[in-house]
Amino acid sequence: MDLLDKSTGAAVILPNNIKAYISYDKLILKFDRDNESYKYYLKLENDADNIAEFLDFTISLRSIDASQITDLKKDNKHKAYIDKDKIKQELVLRNRLEGDVFSPIGLKGTKKLKEYFIDEKIPKEERDNIFLIADGKEVVWILGKRLSDKYKITGNTKEAIMINMMRGTYDE
Repeated sequence: MDLLDKSTGAAVILPNNIKAYISYDKLILKFDRDNESYKYYLKLENDADNIAEFLDFTISLRSIDASQITDLKKDNKHKAYIDKDKIKQELVLRNRLEGDVFSPIGLKGTKKLKEYFIDEKIPKEERDNIFLIADGKEVVWILGKRLSDKYKITGNTKEAIMINMMRGTYDE
């Protein structure tokens, strides 16, 4: 009961390995499994179609002519378009890393990914299990969430990469 008066991050271990913790305005109870978060890192080729399967998701990347994009304005948590020419290193599918930065569309400037997660009230215990596509330390897209302003499609974009996130396996 004392935990209810505490701030975000306060936690106790209850009998039967149940962890109780405060996450913003919620009291969360879950089994404490002392497991390290699932780490994932996969290099993606940005000049070819790519399929990466992990857990119960499939990610496909396709290079397309920017003039073929017809659904850019639609709010779709499972699809994103990025400007291919803005990629500086190589695209990777991974969890967050120390020092990641993000420039979410609609916000000015760059911020640390950790600060973005805090602003969006994503519980600390969930942050390591969120997958993203990155270009070095620069976050391109937080899967199912926000796209980076630095990689968005503009009127000058010639070639784009369409990223699809789907449940299950991919069959062409």
